[in-house]
This record gives sequence, structure tokens and C-alpha cells, in this order.
Amino acid sequence: MKRTMAISTLLGTLTLVSATALITAPLATEAGTTDTRPVQVPKPSATYNPARSFAPLVQAVEPAVVAIEVENQVSGRRFSTGIPPEFERMFPDFFGSPGRGNPGPRTVRGEGSGFIVSTDGLVLTNHHVIDNADTIRARFTDGNVVDLTLVGSDPRTDVALLKLPDNRQWPYVEFGSSKALQVGDWVIAVGNPLGLGSTVTAGIISGKGRDLANGNPYDQFLQTDAAINQGNSGGPLFNVEGQVVGMNTAIIQGANTVGFAIPVHIIQRVKRDLETSGYVSRGFIGVAAQDLDEELAKALEANVEHGALIAKVYAGTPAHKAGLQAGDIITQINRLEIGSHSDLVRAIGEHHPEDKISLSYIRKGQKRTARVTLAEMPDNNAQRRVVALDSPKVKTRPDAASTKIGLELGKMSPQLAAKAKIDQGVLIQSVERGSPVDGRLQAGDILVQVNNHAVAAPSDVDRILANSKGLVSFLVIRGERQMYIALSVP
Repeated sequence: MKRTMAISTLLGTLTLVSATALITAPLATEAGTTDTRPVQVPKPSATYNPARSFAPLVQAVEPAVVAIEVENQVSGRRFSTGIPPEFERMFPDFFGSPGRGNPGPRTVRGEGSGFIVSTDGLVLTNHHVIDNADTIRARFTDGNVVDLTLVGSDPRTDVALLKLPDNRQWPYVEFGSSKALQVGDWVIAVGNPLGLGSTVTAGIISGKGRDLANGNPYDQFLQTDAAINQGNSGGPLFNVEGQVVGMNTAIIQGANTVGFAIPVHIIQRVKRDLETSGYVSRGFIGVAAQDLDEELAKALEANVEHGALIAKVYAGTPAHKAGLQAGDIITQINRLEIGSHSDLVRAIGEHHPEDKISLSYIRKGQKRTARVTLAEMPDNNAQRRVVALDSPKVKTRPDAASTKIGLELGKMSPQLAAKAKIDQGVLIQSVERGSPVDGRLQAGDILVQVNNHAVAAPSDVDRILANSKGLVSFLVIRGERQMYIALSVP
């Protein structure tokens, strides 16, 4: 049975194009003998004409494209059948019973694609293809199966690096330039869709820099209409010169010929780190940031239209040591324009710990610069915050400014302040339906600043609002996030 991995996004359901199956017997593990002559996959011949046929290109690159087969041993538990429990109990001989159904070990088998990128046998594929695998193998187009070892993997970019044995020199493909690609350029996808074996499809680049709205700031996908299906994950996307320009990774379920590939310039950077240390070492600055939109720019009286707005600076981090503050707008890093929160994350992540960067930002309309020495990006949840509604309500006057816009406020209890890891703030107890702030502010939000002024009591909020007209900025803690929200106040 086939199983897809799906992620809900604003665009629909994003499907990572690998396939898995449940089997009860192990795969054959014996690898056949292979030709040991060193072979570099050649470029298409001088007589190759892409307008007529891609056959010479396919013949050249196919020896370096492999099917990835993975196994994961799972023992001592029942598998969900998807059948209501009452029906399972009615037919125990068919579905098994809780005490005896599906006993013993089972093998979960997965399939994907990959490609060799060096003569010593380095293989690239997607992280989600090999994640949690006990064994990983490469199946070549001639049917030979060879064991692979995991060098390293990076979940953030969904790239994994594997290694073939050192008993020979391997055919390999070369990298091209994903940055040089233009929308409308021809591309060719080679892989192992649906377990069918080596399959070739062709199309064009339909778009670049696609963010699939799944919350991953590292998304910069190439979009193509070359057919990509389950099992294509990790396979190469070639330009017409036979160079790898991307790694086929995802499709949108229900869409027709809409596939996505990781650009090769991202893959190359990840490969270098994985080959050197087995993991990707990324820089870390220590801020929570968000996109600067038009309303926020006006509310904060910023003289820029785009940037990464700092909502929180974490204590002890490089940003804190450099003197950055909430409300600062980062516009450049090493002269690279920063237009969004994702730009900031990617720009910092492309550097390594201990790298020194030049950071340009705006504070209260004034341009400033800072030199920042980056730290190592943490992989834990040390900065997570838990907020509970345990503060007492405060009686507010009907004519109070906060009441007029639909807010009922409460004081921060010491327990809530400790959970939110802040010294002071004002809790929103409720929001009146249909009020000016309905849909933007929420019950449970903690107001930290209003119009760049710190607030410690509901009276502080009322005083600032009473003297404010038009767009007002609120610095808010909501669950695990700290963010700015701009609202028009009558």
C-alpha cells in the first residue's frame, strides 16, 4: 500500500513525494557486482539538440540516478487498520485482536530517488525519504542494489547526504546554477515514481522562490510542470545541459503538473556542511521577528516599506549584546537587502557561528549599523513560553479608552508574568465581538507596549490610547510568539 506524507498549507495539501509500504518479509540485501571503471557522466554530445530529443541527455545521466529503498523495523505493536474498533472486534480472525493482532516485527518499506554527486559515491536525496530508516539502499537502473550509509541530514531544508561503498569509482552528475535559471527554461526530472523504476519527464520552470506557506523560512522552491509523483522525492531536476539544478521534493495534492524542487544553490551549501561534520551549522542572532507591512510602518513612523521588524530580543544572545531592541527594523545584512522575516532567517542561516556580520537597521526613524558576532542556532525549545489566563480582572469605566475599542483588560499576576518570562504587561481578558480590534487582538494576549511605550497596568493602556489617533502599534505576546500589531483606533 502506498502512503504519502502530507502537510496542510495555505495553498492546499503539500505532499512530499516519497512512498512507503508495509511488508512482512525483508528485502533482498545482496548487491550484484558492478562495473568498476571510473566513469564521469558526460555532458550531452555536440550533436545533441534539445529541440528534437532529450534522449542523449537521459542516456548520459541515468547511470548516476538511483532509486532509494529504505526499511524500518517496527515490532511489538498493532497497526491501525482504519476500521472502526467495533467492526474489528466482530471479525477478530480477519483483523486480529488487541492481544494477538499483527504480532511480532514488521518492516516498513519506503521508496524515493537520489543521485550520485562525486566519484567516491556521495549520494543526495531528501531527508524525509530516509528519516528514521534502519537500512538504506540504492537500486541502479541495471537492477543492482548497494547498501548506503547516512553521512548526515538536514530537516530544515529536507536534504540528506548518503555514501556508497569505497570499493570503486562511481558515475556522478554535475551541479549547474539554479540562480541562472529563468521562468520558461526547459528542465528534465529523472527518478523512481511509484516504484516503476527509472522514469523521465520534462517541462519548464514555472516559477522561482516559491514559499509554500508551511511556516518554513528556508522554502525557496523552484516550481515546474515536469510531472513529479510519489517516489520522485530526492531525484534530480536537470537543465538541458545535463546539470543538476534542483532536487524534486513536493507536489500539491489535487493540482495538475505543479511540482516543487529545492534549488541546487541551497543543496550545495547543505552538502558541504553535511560532508564535513554530518550536520548543518547555522548562525544565530537571537531575535523573534516579523514582516514589516504598510500599516505597521505607519504606526511605528518608520521611513521604510519593507524589512524584518524585531518583536523580541532574547537575553544573552548576539542581538542583545549588540544592543538591538524590540521595534528595530533590520534592512540589510552585509549589504544584502532584507525585506521580510524569511529573508532575515535565510541570511543569518547562511553564515556560521562566530561569523561577524554588518547589520543595518532603523530605530525610531534613524538609520543605524551594528557589528554582530553570530552564535550557533539552537535546536531546542528553550525559548518557548506558556501563558495561562490566571490574572484577576480589573473593573474598567465604560468611558475608558480601552473599553471603547472593545477591550477588557486585567492586571498581570506574578504567576502569569513568570510563565511569560516578562517583568510587566497587561492581560487582555476579553475582546468585544464586532469591535475595532476584533479579529486582530485576542483574549489571552499580553500587551507589552502600546505605541512604543511600556505598559504595566490597564490605566497605562487607557492613557496612551486616549492620546492616540489613527494607527496604533501594539507589542503583543500571544502563546509562544511576540509580535507587533497595527490597528486603526477611532
